[in-house]
Amino acid sequence: MWWLVARIALSGGLLAWLVHRINLAAVGANLAHASPGWVIAANLLTAPVIVLVSWKWQILLRAAGVRESLPRLVRMNLVGGFYSLVLPGEETGQLAKGLILARFSSGDAVAASIIVDEILGTLSIFSIALVALGLTHPFPLRRLIASAIAFMLAVFLVLLVLAVFPQLHGLGRAIVERILRALRLRRAEAWLGPFWDRLAAYHRQPGALLAAFAITVAAHLLANVSVLATMQAIGANVSFLDICWVVAAISALVTIPITVSGFGIREGANVIILGQLGVASSKALAISLLAFAIGFVWSLPGALLQFGIRSKAPAGRPPEPDVVEAGSGAS
Repeated sequence: MWWLVARIALSGGLLAWLVHRINLAAVGANLAHASPGWVIAANLLTAPVIVLVSWKWQILLRAAGVRESLPRLVRMNLVGGFYSLVLPGEETGQLAKGLILARFSSGDAVAASIIVDEILGTLSIFSIALVALGLTHPFPLRRLIASAIAFMLAVFLVLLVLAVFPQLHGLGRAIVERILRALRLRRAEAWLGPFWDRLAAYHRQPGALLAAFAITVAAHLLANVSVLATMQAIGANVSFLDICWVVAAISALVTIPITVSGFGIREGANVIILGQLGVASSKALAISLLAFAIGFVWSLPGALLQFGIRSKAPAGRPPEPDVVEAGSGAS
């Protein structure tokens, strides 16, 4: 409870700081005069992004031995989007959709797919950002931002190797088990055996990993086009290359679990980072609020669809992961 209170306090403090230094009347005017056509375009572009990330999850689940239909996974991603907005921390969305699917499937396989999904998603967004930073025009913090993103990219590459190579699972087991013992969750250790086995399945199916990564790159590029439409709606002249690294930088900051659903950090990061590109503070804050509103609109179906998912009868245990020779793709 104290951690939630601290998150709320920090979010409130950051928002208060922004309100103090930014002309809210100008922010309101930017939102009121936002181009309806660009706002509609930004909303419509979100739909194929959700389908793409659901397709990627389907591939990763299948590699771990779980077969789910694409419409059902789209539904669960909408539910996850809803929970990421209403619960503290954006990571709660992934946890929520994983818990719901695990009730009707193999929990260890679902957990393994979400871990790999998160790692591939982070690698994708940071890879796009580094390429964009290498091609865009120089600006004062360019080298610092590029170094930070390169470091994070290296960290997640190491995490991917640790996750999918069975030879390194001993190290991962030791770290996780020590954490569980410190948290007095020793009962969870028995569940971890099948979990590591599911992760090992990805080592035997590099085609599934490559396909999932390619789809993730496409989804992030399309999502960046949606962000471009959002900025055009407010009248901010930011190039697509700059958007590619701006989104990565802000996403990295927002995922730090120290505020409620990223409130305060997201708005402050938009103001500071877009300020490097000559965007006025009032426009940057308006862009952040409009982007959040678009996300909120797409979270509303998830609020309703969660009830249909929960009412389904539990499915039987899925078959063991398919063993595919190295170099072959996902089935």
